[in-house]
Amino acid sequence: MLQCGFYEKEITPPLGSDIPGYFMKRPSTGVLDRLYAKAFAVSDGTTSAVLIEIDAVELPVKNRDAITAHIHAMTGLAPEHVAVCATHTHYGIPAGEPLGSEEDVPFMTEFCRIAADCAALALRQIQPCTLSFGVGSVDGMSFNRDYLMADGSVRTNPSDVPVSEIVRHYAENDPELPVLYAANADGQPLGALIGFACHQDCIGGTQYSGDFSSELSRRLKARYGADFVSVYLAAPSGDINHLDFMTGHATDYRELGCILAAEAAHVIASAAQPVAYARVQAQIQRIRCRYRRADAETLRRAEQIVAGGPDNGHNMLGTLQAELLVAYERKATAAHWYEGELPVQVFLIGDLPVFIMPGELYHQFGHTLKDACGGRCLIATLSNGFFGYIPVPELFGTNVYPVQLCEGSMWQPEAGAMLTDCAIKMLQHMMELSLIHISEPTRHAQI
Repeated sequence: MLQCGFYEKEITPPLGSDIPGYFMKRPSTGVLDRLYAKAFAVSDGTTSAVLIEIDAVELPVKNRDAITAHIHAMTGLAPEHVAVCATHTHYGIPAGEPLGSEEDVPFMTEFCRIAADCAALALRQIQPCTLSFGVGSVDGMSFNRDYLMADGSVRTNPSDVPVSEIVRHYAENDPELPVLYAANADGQPLGALIGFACHQDCIGGTQYSGDFSSELSRRLKARYGADFVSVYLAAPSGDINHLDFMTGHATDYRELGCILAAEAAHVIASAAQPVAYARVQAQIQRIRCRYRRADAETLRRAEQIVAGGPDNGHNMLGTLQAELLVAYERKATAAHWYEGELPVQVFLIGDLPVFIMPGELYHQFGHTLKDACGGRCLIATLSNGFFGYIPVPELFGTNVYPVQLCEGSMWQPEAGAMLTDCAIKMLQHMMELSLIHISEPTRHAQI
């Protein structure tokens, strides 16, 4: 029988620390929702793995390394058996970013210890459990944020043009809601891992909040008890947010959290099926990918804009985009960047894969991973470091925001396919070791 444990601890920072997410100084002024570190530990009695969720827009590699080092020192668990994932709330902890907000070093140092404690305490609370998995659907609340325009261009969040100039969303959204639910041997609820594809940027302002995953957690605690821990996984959503510029709809974060909680409870009660096989595996591979670099003319124009010259008006972020590009090029030149490493991690919990992916993957890569295992999987992005956007190749050369060259979008167009190919091959190898057969695709079936 599989064993699992959950633990969560508040990590709300001091007021006045910078909130990352907008590439600007944004000192926090209040607390809308408390922030948390949460851990899910699973074991087959021989092999253990821990997934840690952090209310952060993204976490640098150095923080991931500090957390895993603390965990190893306390528990002996190897770093490749630990995943550290950000929820991508734009109102989270002060981890800093390449330009704009600054890291609160004393807080982040203590935070790494707290996050490691969550993992250690989740491991100590491991007990025999039943795990069940199902997939629900929440549509009409999230939208593809890239749009095909009447002039043939593709733009992200075209807020400055008439609706008549927007032809359609460039692609679909992803309404699926996968849920892994855990109950103890007596049937008492312990916690759940829940994934959804939508940017956690539904609020605005300068108050700390976990965004809609905070409301999701509150609602599930009200249903299953105060000790129930919901671990939110940011599914591939580099191109999905809560706004629809064709209708003017803006999803409220509390409404979205409430609906997600109701659908998760429906999945748990009516659609979840037991996880087969009492075995846990964990692997991580680091693939090398080329950095993009600006040509001389592009860099020259960006430097002119930074120096006060006119902006051409085509980029979503305007002058800020030029500043980001120049800062990236200076850093890449000084460090002699040519290739970098991207970590791909897979946990196989019984017959259920958990793909733990770096960066802000576009949702199409999520579909590729789901199709590889019949839709029976969880995907956590923004994992194990800060790696920026990973868009689909056909959008490079357009004006969409996530392909504009900077430290937040620095990988060659082939990166997404390399990551998904690596993850699928890792899963295939792990399934062979366990003699597990993945069923025919079922992810398009509705509950």
